[in-house]
Amino acid sequence: MVTHSAASRTLGETMEDAPSDERRAEAPSPGILLVFCDRSPTFLPSKLGADGARLGRDELVRVGLRDERMSRSHAQVWASGGSVFVRDLGSRNGTWVDGEHLREGEGPREIDRVLRCGRSLWVRVDDVRPFLRSAVEERGGFVIGPTLRGTLAEVSSLAARSPTIFVRGESGAGKELAARTFHDTSPGHAGPFVAVNCATIPAALAERLFFGARRGVYSGAHEDTVGYFQAADQGTLFLDEIAELDSATQAKLLRAIETREITPLGHTKPRPVDLRIVAATLAPLEQAVEQGRFRADLYHRIASPSVVVPPLRERAEEVPFLVRRALCAASAESALDAELIEQCLLREWPGNVRQLSHELSQCAARWASDPSRPLRLPEIESHRDTRGSEPPDETAAPSQRPPPRRAASITEQDARAAVARCGGNISAAARSLGLHRTQLRRVLASSEPGDA
Repeated sequence: MVTHSAASRTLGETMEDAPSDERRAEAPSPGILLVFCDRSPTFLPSKLGADGARLGRDELVRVGLRDERMSRSHAQVWASGGSVFVRDLGSRNGTWVDGEHLREGEGPREIDRVLRCGRSLWVRVDDVRPFLRSAVEERGGFVIGPTLRGTLAEVSSLAARSPTIFVRGESGAGKELAARTFHDTSPGHAGPFVAVNCATIPAALAERLFFGARRGVYSGAHEDTVGYFQAADQGTLFLDEIAELDSATQAKLLRAIETREITPLGHTKPRPVDLRIVAATLAPLEQAVEQGRFRADLYHRIASPSVVVPPLRERAEEVPFLVRRALCAASAESALDAELIEQCLLREWPGNVRQLSHELSQCAARWASDPSRPLRLPEIESHRDTRGSEPPDETAAPSQRPPPRRAASITEQDARAAVARCGGNISAAARSLGLHRTQLRRVLASSEPGDA
């Protein structure tokens, strides 16, 4: 296990160093997180107050880091009203905010996601306190940051007191990791862990696959077959994409879950099974129930307790480590640089870790034919215009998950009204309109160039 933790009180303050009254504070504490320096992923959180923090080459040196492209006095960052702002201090190589150049002499710019100074990258965090208490670790083939670790801690807590759990999350976000965590921290951790992709189970074979069959009960059955429930006896059965099962199979599954008994095909006497159940889906089950595609009784049996695995776009601290891992697997680690990481941080990744790894693998293969050029992701506008094709978190308030829109469909009047409603907070206004912050700025700047 490799752990990457905060190293300094100058740019970052560990939770042990923080005063006890700050640890008990309930209000979010905005901050920034250094995630990449020169050519290496890193993890260094910084709390920001009204005075903020000065970013420069000397501050990095004091915590054992180097970035020769940063000026000694490069930029000033501070928090105000729940937002984070930056001003360039006449740096030699410039400051970039969310992929756009912040020119010398330009007024403060709000950071929505990413700040780049030299070859170093910071991400804005709404509440830095969880990052002061934890770190990023690479363990068992996974990269786990504080955001994801909080979810896994919740899963572990539920595993100690519940035989079932429902995991909600987008494709590739880590639902199986949550299921394995539930298994590993449950009383049945010594037993088997059986993962089943319900979307791949044909309706005609579902009963046999789930519950097994007696020899001779169908053509070609030369011996007894063990179903998923029997295979997971004394352990955990992970039912991924459970919403894809047909209604007849759902009814049989409900009985097996409720009674913890199964009847294999060809048998008349039920057999007890002792196992724990993890059900997962990316589909909105409530909607499926309303439409009659998912049984309400099964939904109520599996839907609580539940956890939501946060998407990768909410776990920016993991991205540089995931990029490095993907490039190493493709023998392209030398292509790792700040601008590539910046590209990855600015994309939504609707397919999450799986999509990130796949696209980087493809890009690395193309880059290998001409390694003299920097490795870059292809420009795909849809990455920034949408929040992904996966269903949104149903637990979020409607105002927090607007339908995706393009900047061209937003009038200047709409934009300014949204900014006014959000008290001047550009990021909040952009989210309310379904835009990226930089898109909203372009709309506002289209009629008043001086506002850009």
